[in-house]
Formats: sequence, C-alpha cells, structure tokens
Amino acid sequence: MSEAEVAVIRRQLMMQIRQDYVPVSVLIFEPPKPFGTVFCLHDFHGVGADFEILGRFLAENRFRVVCPDMPGRGQSGVMPDPQRYTPSTYMAVLMAVVEKFATRRIVLLGKGWGGLLHLLLIKRMQFKLSGLILADVPLKWSVDTDLTIHEGLAIVPKRFATLDSGVAAVLGLTEFAGLDEPVASQMATRRLRPLEPGFAYHLDPALEESVERASGRYYNAGEMLQFVTSRLLYLSSAPLTEQQREAVSASPKPAAAIGSLAPGGRLHFSRPSELMLVLGFLLARKMPVRQAGGPAV
Repeated sequence: MSEAEVAVIRRQLMMQIRQDYVPVSVLIFEPPKPFGTVFCLHDFHGVGADFEILGRFLAENRFRVVCPDMPGRGQSGVMPDPQRYTPSTYMAVLMAVVEKFATRRIVLLGKGWGGLLHLLLIKRMQFKLSGLILADVPLKWSVDTDLTIHEGLAIVPKRFATLDSGVAAVLGLTEFAGLDEPVASQMATRRLRPLEPGFAYHLDPALEESVERASGRYYNAGEMLQFVTSRLLYLSSAPLTEQQREAVSASPKPAAAIGSLAPGGRLHFSRPSELMLVLGFLLARKMPVRQAGGPAV
C-alpha cells in the first residue's frame, strides 16, 4: 500500500465526566479496509502524535491506528475539576475511544503509564482482545518512582521565548536519551503549545495535584498480567530482570519477553527493528530480536 492511500485524521470526542464535558482529541491513521485496530496510549506526559512513525507504518500495512491524547495533554481539553484526573476517568475515556473506533480485531499498545492503564482496563472490563503490547511497564509502578513524570512536571511552569528554546528544554528529558535527533526534535515540538508570550509545555498544571494524591500508591503490573487472556508482547528498553521474565511467562496466554531494544532512554517505536517487531506480532509471525550481549529471543 502506498503512503498516499493512508488518511491521517484528527477527530474530537466530547466526553462527559460526571457533570463536566471534556473534548478528547484522537489522531487516527486510516487505511482502506483495515485488518484490525491498534489503540496506542502514550506515557504520562506524552501525546498521541508520539506514535506517528508507528501509525503511518502500520496503516501502510492495513491496520487502523488510533492514538488519543488523554485529558490534560496535547490537543485534548483539561478537566474543569482537577479531582477528576483519576484512573477511572482515563479508563472511561479509553473505553469511549475503543467503542467509537474499533474494528473486529482489537490490539492495545501502551508505553509506561499508558501500558499500565491498559492493564487496569483489561482487569476491570475483561473485553475480547487480539493482542496486548506493553513497552517499558515496570512490574511495580508508582508516581514516586517514575522519574519521567517528575521531570516533565518540573518544566510545566516554565515559559520559553522561542520554540527552539522550548524544544531544547524538552530534549533534556530522560525519555529522549539515545533517540535519533530528528525524531526526538519532532516529538519535543509536539509537546509545546503557544502561550502568549512564547511557548509552554503542554501538560495541564493541575496534573501535579493528581500526582501528589497518588503518592505512596503502588500498582502491581505483574499481578495484572494474570488477567491478560490475549497474546502478549512485553518490551523493555533495559535488560529484563528474572522477575520480569517470570511474570510474563506466567501470564495465561503465549507471551514474548524482549529487552534491550533501545540504547538508553525509552522505547518510541521509531526504529525499523521496533516497527517490524510490532508488525510481526500483529501478523502472528515470530520475528526474533537480539538482546544486547545475548541470543535472539
């Protein structure tokens, strides 16, 4: 399929959260006659457009790719009541997006915090999936231990006189370490919004309140893997620990655990090896990836 046959669409859903209405922006990569739909969920301070390279690639291979901006991020609206930034709110948004754009085959893909939300959704809703892809999701997760969250929140109050100065600040975040410069610059640019005078980081400042409320709370992703009944691909930019391998191996359905795909930073699904790995998983083909200093898995 040629790139010209892929439609790139941005849609807006109006979500009712209790008494509030919040616009949720959704980026869609639409091929003709898709085989299925891949729902990609960004990390805590990411945006749906982080998946642009993956979205275009999968759409060229006949998969619809749907990438929402969670409330308080990117082009989505902010919650009028900051108390509404909760896992329950995010899961309600995810279910609305899935119900609106799903085809007969559904695959969930999540990075970090986004992968954890997918696990929470599966645990509570237990709807039928064709596959689940998790990238850089630790077995035990907390806002207290996720350094990327605090790095992003630290630059929210800052104002940048030029777009270039804002991009330079965003590129200093740990998650962009080791990422190819052109890709990193494009992703950093999408994290900034005009704010007269100058530019600001895209996060709603009220998200800091939700992080403070969640302090001290841990989510056990290892236990939630037991609720996964679809095929599972568990990816990590760092070498996998024995605990990670055991947790993935103990999941009810066939799973692949792969580590050391990125030289520093986190996975962004921008390199050819990462793209082919995801496509192979979607097509149910085994595509080995070699770990750093180890055998192919």
